[in-house]
Amino acid sequence: MKRILITVKMLFCIGFILILQACHQEFLAIKPTKSLVVPQKLEDFQGLLDNMSTMNRGVGLHIIAGDEMFVEPTNLLQYTQIDRETYLWSLPPYPDNSSYDWSEPYKTIFYANVVLDGVTKYRDSSPQWQVIEATAKFHRAWALYNLVEAFGDKYDVTRLKELRGIPLRLDPDIEVVQQRASLFDTYRQIFEDLDFAKASLPDKLEYVTRPSKVAAFALLARIYLAIEEYDKALLNVESAMAFKAELLDYNTLTASAPRPFPLGELGNNQEIIFFSSLTTGRYLVLNKTFCDSLLLEDFHPDDIRRTCFFSDVQKNRSNFKGSYSGSSISFGGLATDELYLIRAECLIRLNRSSEAKIYLDKLLSNRWMSNKYHPIKTDNADELLRLTLEERRKQLFLRGRRWSDLKRLNKDPRFQITLKKRGTDGQLLELPPDDNRYVFPIPGNELEFIN
Repeated sequence: MKRILITVKMLFCIGFILILQACHQEFLAIKPTKSLVVPQKLEDFQGLLDNMSTMNRGVGLHIIAGDEMFVEPTNLLQYTQIDRETYLWSLPPYPDNSSYDWSEPYKTIFYANVVLDGVTKYRDSSPQWQVIEATAKFHRAWALYNLVEAFGDKYDVTRLKELRGIPLRLDPDIEVVQQRASLFDTYRQIFEDLDFAKASLPDKLEYVTRPSKVAAFALLARIYLAIEEYDKALLNVESAMAFKAELLDYNTLTASAPRPFPLGELGNNQEIIFFSSLTTGRYLVLNKTFCDSLLLEDFHPDDIRRTCFFSDVQKNRSNFKGSYSGSSISFGGLATDELYLIRAECLIRLNRSSEAKIYLDKLLSNRWMSNKYHPIKTDNADELLRLTLEERRKQLFLRGRRWSDLKRLNKDPRFQITLKKRGTDGQLLELPPDDNRYVFPIPGNELEFIN
């Protein structure tokens, strides 16, 4: 019902949206015909921001390239070319020289820029205009971060101004060509947008498809963790949890059900802060995509997640069923379980390990069978850090966090991993810790404009 109410508000701009949807792969090369629909009213711009198919999306390339799932060599040819080549780290070139994971976030940015331009032209004294502006800036920051996390150079705080970020398109006129910004300028823009959003968005919202103040704090915490600024990550996660820290007791779920979790976009999962899905094509839909067998063995028999997240199809072969979307769609949004894990890790890294156990125990006690979980006893910081990182792998499985974790943890010899997969011919392929293929290449049809 909530989704229907949001959709109704959008009907006035169907013509405008249809133009954008028609620009699937060639979106950035085509200028929409503005004469059909020109948004002017506050509700017009809210309608654009409520377009879930564009505004509530994230990049899924890194899920396919990561180590959470695997495909038998004999089954790889069942997958699309782009999925197969992403899986085997063999991009570029891209099929058709373009990428959905590149064009769709820029479509989100275009929508946000149209709204921000409209706010400048049409706003009145109503305070809701500031909320609209903050919402658009959150969405723009969301899309920019998704893009730079996939296509930007690996983060190195000592070289930010010389490392490559992504084009910063801040104008609704898509004929204005933007060169590739530095990593420094890319992150500066993301933080500027989110600083405005966290100051101006409502504390909480009825609709999890719309960003709130909690979402802005949570996204900042996610970003600061990824770039290893643990003090700032902790400050933002504390701010987020001051507004929202509820956890779902997995004992209340029917773990054996095909889809144990309620539909996320409707707000029925109390952990969800901001709903967003990930673009993973057919990769997660095909039943020949199996979950990491070694990870599954690490789940304790009393850990309900083993049954909630995975369905066994044959010996040592399991499919994933536990998306927080409540469907086959991959959830890549923000939720309180991630906040608990960010808070615990930051506390450990800031030499406050005893406090970290509080948040790990709270999370895990809601994941194990009733009265089966025993609180953590160790005070050893290294052991607690390893435990926290293991729990990130388990709890945030297929949430789009693993690739980012691999990149930052590969800087630490204690946690470096060489990824291994077999190609269509059965040959073993490897991705070493510091490999350049952790940065996805920009599609060829864009390079001539931005390099």
